[in-house]
Amino acid sequence: MKPDLQAKLYAKYPAIFRDKDLPMSQTCMCWGIETGDGYYGILDHLCYALSNIFSTGFYVGDEFVSVEPPQVFADQVKEKFGSLRFYYHIEFPELFREQAKMYPDAKEIADRYSEYVDGVVHMAESMSERICEETGLPGEMHVTGNRCGWYKTLNREFAKTDPFCVSRNFVPVADLPKEPDEV
Repeated sequence: MKPDLQAKLYAKYPAIFRDKDLPMSQTCMCWGIETGDGYYGILDHLCYALSNIFSTGFYVGDEFVSVEPPQVFADQVKEKFGSLRFYYHIEFPELFREQAKMYPDAKEIADRYSEYVDGVVHMAESMSERICEETGLPGEMHVTGNRCGWYKTLNREFAKTDPFCVSRNFVPVADLPKEPDEV
């Protein structure tokens, strides 16, 4: 991703990208966001959803125990096998970690937060399989030459006209002849 777009994401979501300046011995974020510019919109929406997780709570008898949501931290953001990969970890506030030791309901809440984050990330990664990594336009999976090549989600017209894509012979996977076992 171009440095200016990456910087916009870092500025908008400083907590998520907290580790971007750490050395490679501590995080893969030291290499920045390793995708094309076309995934900026997906990443912006993903980070917005991860930054606006609702707080919740549970009752202990008649007392309501409030629970603040966890913080999501990006560990690595890249393209792999033609789609977005967003690797992360979550950290719960110290108070919640103490509550989780005392109350069984807290464990269930932690699991639900984790499931929500997993779902949001999965949705973003799935969307990236239909959006051109380079342009942000509608796209589909392409491969260099044959099914054993390099995969990338591209817009058909872009793949036909971009010099790099043309030189690598990116073709839509859907247009490849069927394998004998797929007939």
